[in-house]
Amino acid sequence: MPFTPSAELRFVFRAADPRCTAEQLLAIASEVQHWERVARLAESEGATAVLWRLLRPVAERVPSELVLFLQARTMMADYRMQRLSARAQETVAALDAAGVAVVLLKGAAVGAMFDPTFRLRPMTDVDLLIREADAARAQATVAACGWQPMQDARLSELLQGHQHLPPYVDPTLEGLRLELHTELLPPDSSFAFSAEELRAHSSPSPMAFAAARVPDPARLLVHTAVHFAWQHEMQFAPWRTLRTAALLIDAPSWDWDAFIAVARTAMAHTCCYWTLRMGRLLCGLDVPPRVLAALAPPTLEPLRAMLDRHFTSLADPLERPRSPSDNLTQWMWRLALRPRWSGLRRSDRRDPERRWERVMGTYQEEDGLSRVKRHVAARRAWWAYISRTLGGR
Repeated sequence: MPFTPSAELRFVFRAADPRCTAEQLLAIASEVQHWERVARLAESEGATAVLWRLLRPVAERVPSELVLFLQARTMMADYRMQRLSARAQETVAALDAAGVAVVLLKGAAVGAMFDPTFRLRPMTDVDLLIREADAARAQATVAACGWQPMQDARLSELLQGHQHLPPYVDPTLEGLRLELHTELLPPDSSFAFSAEELRAHSSPSPMAFAAARVPDPARLLVHTAVHFAWQHEMQFAPWRTLRTAALLIDAPSWDWDAFIAVARTAMAHTCCYWTLRMGRLLCGLDVPPRVLAALAPPTLEPLRAMLDRHFTSLADPLERPRSPSDNLTQWMWRLALRPRWSGLRRSDRRDPERRWERVMGTYQEEDGLSRVKRHVAARRAWWAYISRTLGGR
């Protein structure tokens, strides 16, 4: 029997699809039992404003507490996005004047393509790709634009040799960030997908960001999928990831064959497969079966259904019980992405030296006996995860 996510999860994630209508949301709403969960999930995923704009024409048919919540959050969200867009536009113009070539990445690129106010695809930071040779000049320029470097020595240490420099923050509005990337992916990744390739297949941005360039849609979606499925192991910002995918594949110029070719050449096909599979499951994205077939790893369908339930538990902890073991979560991720089968040199994203945890002060030594005791104490969580998430009860 096919797995169907809860109405609460589908209600929020269906709104990520630009083709979604108010009537389609109302059809799901008839199944929703916990509106406070809908509100919490919409806010945590940054979906409140998009959801409210869809529901506003039918607000009288939606619980009043959700209407009031979405109205209040939308006012602040729209202000933040317009502020972030304005700051991004002036920064990109300043970088161009300083002779720094910029390619917009991720949400900023989607915003430039579809809605320069950034309201169509909300975000918390702007990612700009620059050449490493321009890094010092770019840093001086963004500082002159009023961005302040994040004051965290530990983060600066961890980002040494990373694909982006330590983030900058906007001192006038908490939570808005700017990241300067010199590469697309961490140096330890082995995808055949580089910043130079993205730059070579970019084009001038539409008017609001005319001083920058935007990647071609196929490569932008491949980068989005790798960022979500590989770098964040399908555990961070799923709604925004699927919103990006939905907007790109809905564009008139979208070419599925070009996307498949880029994904396979980059050895990113399993990242793209699972991103699009989750998009079809949670948002109802119109992904042709032939596309999924061209990207899919050789995994039996019963295992894929089990992984569907596992990954939706990561999207929302109230959906199904989460894995009580980090090692098991990592194993499930490898089972889905099949890194070795894809041709990647590394089979996981785990840092064997636990460098991040050591630098951030969260690392804890644990001997074998302590680990056994911890898992025995979590036996109820184990049973819930095995029976409901893996078993599908």
